[in-house]
Amino acid sequence: MKWKIGNVDIDNQIVLAPMSGICDQPFRNIIKSMGCGLIETEMISEKSIIQLNEKAREMLQIADYEKPVSLQLFGSDKQAFITASKYVEENTCADIIDINMGCPVRKVAEYGNAGSAFLKNPEKAYTVVKAVVDSVDIPVTVKIRSGWNEHCINAVEMARIVQEAGASAVCVHPRTREQKYEGTADWSVIRDVKQSVDIPVIGNGDVTSCYDARNMITQTGCDAVMIGRGVLGNPWLVTECINYLDNDKKPEPASYDER
Repeated sequence: MKWKIGNVDIDNQIVLAPMSGICDQPFRNIIKSMGCGLIETEMISEKSIIQLNEKAREMLQIADYEKPVSLQLFGSDKQAFITASKYVEENTCADIIDINMGCPVRKVAEYGNAGSAFLKNPEKAYTVVKAVVDSVDIPVTVKIRSGWNEHCINAVEMARIVQEAGASAVCVHPRTREQKYEGTADWSVIRDVKQSVDIPVIGNGDVTSCYDARNMITQTGCDAVMIGRGVLGNPWLVTECINYLDNDKKPEPASYDER
């Protein structure tokens, strides 16, 4: 099923998660060849784009055939976000800028005051998102988690805030920062967010089969499904999900030649 983020048309409901250290261009090419509707880059710090070091130059390489592509930024400084976002819009093939407000890694969230640290500071989240939205013409999206910990579940509040700030979509990984990638993703959080905002909602977490993808959409009403760890070693999952969601075609094992 086709859908949109802002003015960007997306052919199907499968989105590649921005996995750090994994979603380089060769990996993205593989996932795109499987038909993925929207590709996301691995996260890039706003300051590395400003410095434009060799690693940043490499990470900013996006080919036309990958489109539509969302480039994910992380950081904590509003002005750096503005400068980096303008550079991305003017110098890359990115169709969308995604702001990481969900990364649970300690050096990002605690030492860098970025990623999921925004979950503890919704006011700052609003300020950063609005600043980026006001600085570029391409759509801006935000990736969040359920909350900082079980005592601070604020995904609905965060989603409403980023919508008010002008975000064109929000992606929800329904685990807390404290959980990181442990335990089970609570899809009810995605449902609650979907019922609370008007912008598209992308669900993320524990999708390892085409049946999971359909169940997530059915149970939460989300507009699209983001898949991360599920495609590692199994890129065919993307095609299986698309065929099952769009044509009700059940998956067949990949052939020996395909593998």
